[in-house]
Amino acid sequence: MSRGKRPESLLALALLLILAVSFPACAPADLASLPRPAAAAVNAQSLPPGPPPPEAVKALREGERYLKARKFDPAIEAFQRALALYPSSPEAYWGLGAAYLALRQFDEAIDVLRRGIQVDPSRVELHLALGQAYTKKGFAIDPRCGSPHAGIGASPGTKDDKALRQQWIKKSDDLYDQAMAAFQSALGLDPHNVAAHDGLQYAYYRQGHYQEGVAWAQRAVELSPNDAGLYIGLGNNYRHVDPGLALQAYDRALQLNPKNTYVYKLIWETYAANKDWDGAIARLKPVVEANPKNLVATMYLGVSYARQGDLDSGLRYLEQAVAIDPKCGEAYGFAAAIYKKKGDLAKAEDYARRAEWYKPK
Repeated sequence: MSRGKRPESLLALALLLILAVSFPACAPADLASLPRPAAAAVNAQSLPPGPPPPEAVKALREGERYLKARKFDPAIEAFQRALALYPSSPEAYWGLGAAYLALRQFDEAIDVLRRGIQVDPSRVELHLALGQAYTKKGFAIDPRCGSPHAGIGASPGTKDDKALRQQWIKKSDDLYDQAMAAFQSALGLDPHNVAAHDGLQYAYYRQGHYQEGVAWAQRAVELSPNDAGLYIGLGNNYRHVDPGLALQAYDRALQLNPKNTYVYKLIWETYAANKDWDGAIARLKPVVEANPKNLVATMYLGVSYARQGDLDSGLRYLEQAVAIDPKCGEAYGFAAAIYKKKGDLAKAEDYARRAEWYKPK
């Protein structure tokens, strides 16, 4: 692939959509992509004699169609059939790993991708996919992002709970380390690979090594300066190092992709970290005035007013948020807390129920 270029195949685009909805908001908005392997030569010593049989090619294309259609179980069956007929197909290993990853079957994805790398260690795409699999498995058990793993948070604040939390943090960090190794292997094959740089910044970010995360995110941005998602990764790391530079990075992400309103939550969190409610209001109010249908900016403008002590203005904007999206559980939850504080217990209970009903699954 050319430097910074996004994959154009239908299969790669389908997988980007799969990854975008697989994890909650504390995952990066645009993780490194998993491009489909190009038609390059594989390790000749591991290939069966002759070209792939037509049945294997047919099964591979069938798997790609199922993957694009988000029909992951039949995609797995098709890719497995392709590998049974032609066990040295990097495309089939990649597709099978992608399908397992979409189903959150992380161990299966990791096993398949590692086998694919054994077949042909020169395929950058397989190393990238393996890094993604380790990253996503780590994220799924990482209690720093509120993962509901059994035992975590069972007795908050107790000594046993803290010890258990540290155990799971150690497990997730070990997985991020393995992800870094896979991304470094990709860089060994392609030193200008944007996805590998982005994967490294995120793994460091998840571990809390923000200076290292900034360094890798900056390199990714230099390689692909018009990719909005890369600026989000840069801003997420900068937020813990230099909030002013974080806001600049988020603003650049919005310039490149104004439709990604999730960035306004990140901007709000940057102000919230310092309890700078005046700054948050000054930043978000013009956004809401320019676009009253902006759910994220409206909701967090309301929260900012409430945190500042202006409960009436906070409720006004939160009611505006639930009018924009009557199924926004987060907005109902914020509003319920304000109604309770104001003494309107009936409204508080009603909104608390709605917050539970519409909680993100």
